[in-house]
Amino acid sequence: MIRFHSEERKLQLSVHDLMEAGGRTGDLNLQVAWSKKRRAREGQRIHTEYQQHAERINQDFKKEQYIRHCTVVRGWDVEISGRMDGIVQREDFCCVEEIKSSTLPRAKLSLITIGEVGVWKRQLQLYLYFLKAQGIEARGVLLIISIVDGYHHRIDVDSDPHLALYIEEQIGWLIDQHEEKQHWLKIRRQAMSKGLPFAHEDYREGQEDLCQNLERLLDQEQSILLQASTGYGKTAAALYAALSVAYREDKKVYFATARTTQQKMVEKTVELMSQRGLPIRSISIRAKDKICLNEEVLCRPDACRYCVGYYDKVRRANLLSNSWKKGSDSGVLKAVELIEISEEQYVCPFALTLDLAAYADLVIGDYNYVFDPRIRLSLIDLNPQDWIVVVDECHNLPERAMGYGSPKLSLLEAWQAWNTLKDDLFFHKFATPMFQLAEFLKKGIAEHLKQREDGPHQEYALSIDEGVDVQEIRGIVFSIEALALDYAVQKLGSSPFGQEEDLWLKCAFGLQSFLAALERAGDETVVIWQLGEGERYKSRRRKKDPLYSTGAPVFDSATGVGLLCRDSAPLLKTVFSRLGGTVAMSATLQPKDFYLNLLGFESERSHFLAYPSCFPAENRKMLVLPHIHTHYRQREKYLSQTAAAINTIVLRTPGNLVVFFSSFRYLQLVHPYLELEDRSVLLQKPRMLEHERNAFLSTMNRAEGHVLLAVMGGIFSEGIDLPHGALLCAVMVGPSLPMANFERRQIQVWNEQKYQKGFLYSWVVPGMARVSQAAGRVIRTAQDRGVVVLIGQRFNQAVYRECLPGEWFPSVPSNLDAELRYFWDESSEQMI
Repeated sequence: MIRFHSEERKLQLSVHDLMEAGGRTGDLNLQVAWSKKRRAREGQRIHTEYQQHAERINQDFKKEQYIRHCTVVRGWDVEISGRMDGIVQREDFCCVEEIKSSTLPRAKLSLITIGEVGVWKRQLQLYLYFLKAQGIEARGVLLIISIVDGYHHRIDVDSDPHLALYIEEQIGWLIDQHEEKQHWLKIRRQAMSKGLPFAHEDYREGQEDLCQNLERLLDQEQSILLQASTGYGKTAAALYAALSVAYREDKKVYFATARTTQQKMVEKTVELMSQRGLPIRSISIRAKDKICLNEEVLCRPDACRYCVGYYDKVRRANLLSNSWKKGSDSGVLKAVELIEISEEQYVCPFALTLDLAAYADLVIGDYNYVFDPRIRLSLIDLNPQDWIVVVDECHNLPERAMGYGSPKLSLLEAWQAWNTLKDDLFFHKFATPMFQLAEFLKKGIAEHLKQREDGPHQEYALSIDEGVDVQEIRGIVFSIEALALDYAVQKLGSSPFGQEEDLWLKCAFGLQSFLAALERAGDETVVIWQLGEGERYKSRRRKKDPLYSTGAPVFDSATGVGLLCRDSAPLLKTVFSRLGGTVAMSATLQPKDFYLNLLGFESERSHFLAYPSCFPAENRKMLVLPHIHTHYRQREKYLSQTAAAINTIVLRTPGNLVVFFSSFRYLQLVHPYLELEDRSVLLQKPRMLEHERNAFLSTMNRAEGHVLLAVMGGIFSEGIDLPHGALLCAVMVGPSLPMANFERRQIQVWNEQKYQKGFLYSWVVPGMARVSQAAGRVIRTAQDRGVVVLIGQRFNQAVYRECLPGEWFPSVPSNLDAELRYFWDESSEQMI
């Protein structure tokens, strides 16, 4: 680890730190299907076995020999340290051995020359140089050992008398980086000494107290669960508090969101703070496919010109420094600025975003980059105590986190990968692990579904020990990783899958994720073997999967095995317990014990803050219509009554309104019964593109009396902030409970066993959180007046009402039409 002691002007670093200085060069990496941790473990095993063998056969062999070299660069006393893997003393010189491992087999490894191992050669030459400075004559041997077949490839390495210049350049770069960082931290501390600016001229009622409480608790590195109504100003308060503590304690802030729309609101708030004098470097991470400049998302130098020479272009244009000056000089880098920079310099915008994030004070991005073990940012994972994380709309996080621990493996995908590769002239050797995976899945399906003593099953849940052979999975993963680098290199010429998705890589990465999830799983995780719908019907009713081809053992890509994580707490606890402070916030955190339990907060450092709505209660009309049944089995009987209620609400609402349904299917059932001829209707469709969603929002912003028909939990029910008067009414048709399926019932079993609240935790809380969020689109300022209508008999049941915000007191109208007319007539009089 690099250690600067600025007052004494001393620098301590390792040989690896020295070599990594100056930034990387060349192209973006190949996509190689191996796990870094498992690859490192294999490398360590190779080291240990060789060293033990060398000690047995040669008593002069000494392993792990420490070496230190001191020099002076630009007035800094520099100490470089390292460990030589092995050293053998000869008569007139010593031989230094550097051990490396490779996934190449003997046939390929034996052809490797010294010109192809530049980094390894340089490391060994540094050891020789350091020994020479101590008056010790030394020679080097680079020993590369194949993980695949154990072959030893030896390369002699000579010393380099010109390393002094290299060392000076590398350390000079580190000093420049350090001094630039210290200069920026000084600017931050000066800003902090004057007090950071709030985003707005004035605080809303209760907002200043909220800022102070958040700052006080974050100073103590606490985990805070914050409930405050929509429109309270949670984003501005949390940003102010988190940045204040971060600037004072030399930390950084990650603002985690579930949706891109929420990120834009954070960007706007930070820009306001910047305009009021906050020195900041803020960057937003967008999904790779959303900002990719290539025709296809193919992250290889042979397929994308933005990958070619990426690191050289970044260094040449000094993008890691100059990018912050782009645009309005506010220091807030959004996707549009990053795309402009990337187009100008022909670099990958996603890679540039991740590189710039290491220099940012504030990173805004999806939950995944903090909580998903597969893609968590290394800069957070390596130093979590240096980060304060703000989790927006945290009611979404438990479900998302359970998904991180629930990977699946498809028999049809594995078989199709094998079928494509087995007869390919250049790729046939890569078919073997796909065959192994397909056989493993076929055997499991037969054993756990088709040949059970209690009869065949379509899906079945088992404990990890009963459900899978972990050692067999490790063996297949090892086979894949032995071929991974070779596959990546071979694919540079052409892909065996053409323009279609690379199923070899998909299966390889999928199996690695499956094994990683297995290795960290506990009792909360079960194994589920299942048949897809294509296996469950007679042939004439089957829907053919696009992947299916003649000879395939199954018809449906959903057939296979999956893990089901039934509790998010274990995974999230490992993250939250290591952070330097957390604010998890939402307008929807009832009941609080659900979120405290499932977020995995440690009781000794967690706090629950609740701030009631500061808006006048008389501005919101809350109604519930319990005479209409919206349950799945009964809803069709009540379609006419449901539509009649909606028609009345639309008729009496003098402006925009939105009707939220629990599913697209329900929306499609009710829609034909609605009588909205004189109103313009916007209809949400599944998988709408971003420009389509933006067009809808632009239309709603004009407040021209449109009716939006949408679904709860979708892109219009959370994370959008319509201006005053743009939404006067929100109607929720039924609670949006999760889909009833085998997996959800398994989650219910777990929640009953652990928390004694199976139905509440598994169904009611997730469903009612969507209701509360959707309703929150209406009242967002003290001036807003609006109506919220809950349609459905269940909304009048205690178990559901207890999950509503505390300030909600919906009443049952004796005459819906009359009550709505009176409310809006009264509103008109107040406006006059």
